[in-house]
Amino acid sequence: MITTENRVELLTKMFHKELEFNKSYSRTELYDFMEAKLDYNYNVTALTYNRWNKGMGYICPLFEHTDRGTYRYLGPNFLYNGPLSHFPQGQFEEYVIGRWNDGRLKFTNPDIKSFKEWKESDYVGERIVSKNSKVTCLRNEEKEFKFCIVDHNDDGLTDKFGNINIDSKISQSLIGKQVGDIGEVGLSKFKIIKIQ
Repeated sequence: MITTENRVELLTKMFHKELEFNKSYSRTELYDFMEAKLDYNYNVTALTYNRWNKGMGYICPLFEHTDRGTYRYLGPNFLYNGPLSHFPQGQFEEYVIGRWNDGRLKFTNPDIKSFKEWKESDYVGERIVSKNSKVTCLRNEEKEFKFCIVDHNDDGLTDKFGNINIDSKISQSLIGKQVGDIGEVGLSKFKIIKIQ
């Protein structure tokens, strides 16, 4: 019987041989590729540097999750820089659980040192701005500005929060940021003071 570790090693070698570095692939392309070349499929999320979940049995970072169902191939031991996030089961809110710096991962909870420790913990992470976030900002350190990031054009209000399209400049300047961070659009600065 082939162990998970051996299959992951085979998968890593196969991707390294067959995929183009820095090229984006859809989830469907990767599943079709695994199905054609191997006798099993792996959860693509378990193969990313920047998106994990507690249901995974292992990790093997090879890709960067760049958009819904889209993954950029970086290969093993890449000197990745950026946040590592997850969505707790049954929730739509995104949380940062760690940050990669030149290929080295440091969890945001200093008591957690490994995937196994994080998986077994009740640590949720640090809330970040993502789709469906209700964000309260100070615009240019003066005026409070409240909005909900949505994936469609809707001019309505959501609990006294105006709706802003996820593709807008304001949304794009704040996605992935935390309380205290600043996004800039033109001459305006939006300091995040609350995320719901």
